[in-house]
Amino acid sequence: METTRIVLTAPFMRHPAGLVFDLPETTPIGWDDDVRVRERQNYSGRRAYRLPDTGRGVEAQLPASDTAPCPPGVFDHVDIRTGPCRITAVASGMGAGLTPTGLKPEWQLPESNVYLLETDGQRAQGIGIRFPEGIPLPRHTELINLLGENTERTFSDTGEAVAFDLSGLSPGFYRLLIECQKGVYHSIRFMKSYPLLVMFTGGGRYTTRETMY
Repeated sequence: METTRIVLTAPFMRHPAGLVFDLPETTPIGWDDDVRVRERQNYSGRRAYRLPDTGRGVEAQLPASDTAPCPPGVFDHVDIRTGPCRITAVASGMGAGLTPTGLKPEWQLPESNVYLLETDGQRAQGIGIRFPEGIPLPRHTELINLLGENTERTFSDTGEAVAFDLSGLSPGFYRLLIECQKGVYHSIRFMKSYPLLVMFTGGGRYTTRETMY
């Protein structure tokens, strides 16, 4: 998928200014499927990116006016995979569609049981899960890239405690879809950030600092 590297110039939802995203090209805000309606509307200056995650696990339109192109060379000689992960939503249900019908309350995965891990000395480079006693245990996990809706990796970790090493992931928006016994599924949405924030200071100049949450 073709993407554009941009910088958030103002805070948006739960994202701070300076975050760097790779997102598909903008589309007009309020775009109508009817070409006759579009011909009567002016979309000049009203464009937005599809942002897969606002920081709360839901999708939104990010106005292009709140962004700027990422300056070239910012990440030269920087391993972009070293940025931190950030968990944005945890959900449980029956079946891959996470339908709540039939899910026993005691099979719900508490958000407090999902946490960030240090991997190979790098901060927030993994996700760990502790499954409460009596909850159906995992047997298969898919790592899904939310931009392309494609499965990037599968895991076969089982047991009451599992850990996922995400240090090799590039920045982006992801979901761990965990299939458990008895038809129970859990969804953990997270983002992997670039290791640096980019802060514009005017006149085409900028500074950078470490991305932290």
